[in-house]
Amino acid sequence: MYRKRTVRPVPGSRQTRLVWHVRGKKGSLKELPNMPLEIVFEIFSHLGPGDLINLIRTSKDLRRLLLRRSSEFIWKAAHGNVGLPECPPGLSEPALANLVYSPHCHICFKNNIRSITWEFWIRCCHDCKERLPSYSRSIPREIIPPEYSYWSILPHITLPSGVVVIYPPHLRCFIMMWNAAGGDAEKQQQVLKQQMIFTKKNMYELQMPFIWWQNNEAERRAEELVEIRYPRFDAVACKLRELGYANELSYATCSERIRKHPLVRGSSKLTERAWAKMSGTLIAVMEEERAAVLKHERTIRIQNRYGLLTAKLAEYGVHDKTSGTCHPRPADLALMPEFQRCIDSSDATTTDDAVLALFQQLPIFSERWLSHIKSDLACMISTSVEVLGSADVCALAVAWLECSFCSQRLRFEEAITSPCIRGCIDGKRCDVCFCREQKTWYERIIEGRYDTGGSPWCIHRLYSPPLIDKAIRVIRAFGQNPSLTTAQDMDFLGGRVGCVCTRCYAVMQPTVFKTWREAIIEPACERPEWVLISAGKRTDS
Repeated sequence: MYRKRTVRPVPGSRQTRLVWHVRGKKGSLKELPNMPLEIVFEIFSHLGPGDLINLIRTSKDLRRLLLRRSSEFIWKAAHGNVGLPECPPGLSEPALANLVYSPHCHICFKNNIRSITWEFWIRCCHDCKERLPSYSRSIPREIIPPEYSYWSILPHITLPSGVVVIYPPHLRCFIMMWNAAGGDAEKQQQVLKQQMIFTKKNMYELQMPFIWWQNNEAERRAEELVEIRYPRFDAVACKLRELGYANELSYATCSERIRKHPLVRGSSKLTERAWAKMSGTLIAVMEEERAAVLKHERTIRIQNRYGLLTAKLAEYGVHDKTSGTCHPRPADLALMPEFQRCIDSSDATTTDDAVLALFQQLPIFSERWLSHIKSDLACMISTSVEVLGSADVCALAVAWLECSFCSQRLRFEEAITSPCIRGCIDGKRCDVCFCREQKTWYERIIEGRYDTGGSPWCIHRLYSPPLIDKAIRVIRAFGQNPSLTTAQDMDFLGGRVGCVCTRCYAVMQPTVFKTWREAIIEPACERPEWVLISAGKRTDS
């Protein structure tokens, strides 16, 4: 590491003198070059390349001593201490150590450059890489014979932008050798062969041992950091357990989050002062984890009790054989207040038997559910047709509904048990729901179960106004009043209608006749003009 130096003005003369203040004991290595060389070399041979790089930057004497050719064995010993591969040709031992252990850009000298560009044997920052010369612009394709690979002439790298760049010293060396050939074809071919051999060695053979060594060093360093950081994490975890977060730390996600927290990842020993500074932040994290744990436990509890409800309701079936009443699905029951209080209860006194005990009142819950559905459907139909008196809206002949998912046209009785509207199609849950209401966490858990026969019955999956308008035209074609006529009256009336619009009359000869239900479910065209073809048993004015 470099010593931090600061310049401070020192008063005491007419001109302010500048004094260098160096952190650490000044002159602690000044006697080192005066020691016997055998001892100095023995000490240096046990150091690493990074330590030698730092030493040559402390004083000129040490720099001269370590950069002499006779000191090459020291650098080789240092490289052997860390398992560094043999120095490649064209690179000195100190230059290799500087490349591997000095994290600065070799072009602009920017610090903290962690990646090494092994193709060029330099460290290069992102900005300098962007300014490197382009391969295709530096070497014209015309000068390279077709029997030689164009991209094998010089070492190169590909930037994220897709541009292929080269290192200027390599380019200058190639240009110098090419110009020295003087236009001689044989010499030019020799230059190209030498360059191809150089590129192959530089890009593949020489750099691979260093890349493997670098990856192994990164793994080893990561293992060392883990061993160093674990005692600090254990101390932090002990503090958190004392504060009552033992249950939360038993979960792998929580302990891993604390272990990777920047305040815990340090390698220094945890002190009371450090804990006092970080405790507030870590406690806030643990409160978030506690909320997540409680939410997870609540989800498991709801799913288990909901599974009991589903199994119990399967014993009763879809309909009550005695009264003919349609039972609600598990999701409909689970969303009723009585069942929700039992299923979502965190009270220790509430057991699974409390959920099963509510099935004694299943007929009451079924009647309430049907009344609620009839009320919703009546409100939807009443917005499209005027209802006279106290007529049962759901019994009217115009009470047709259309599934927004499959476009199936249904009567009220069919809409209650339709699998699409109940969210169950061919045994699979339908995710299509046009309800814009904000769902609670409990509702999202109930509706997220794929194995319980669908989501709750939803009025928002029905779409009626256009269909009711078509039903009104069909009923009027029979000469009936849509506001009073019921479906039972239309069935008793009988008769058939036909479309006499220009399109249908020209295409279909004779015109297809339909009952009132067929005319609504499968109309002849988009805008039919219905006419009564055969009268039924009775007509009302």
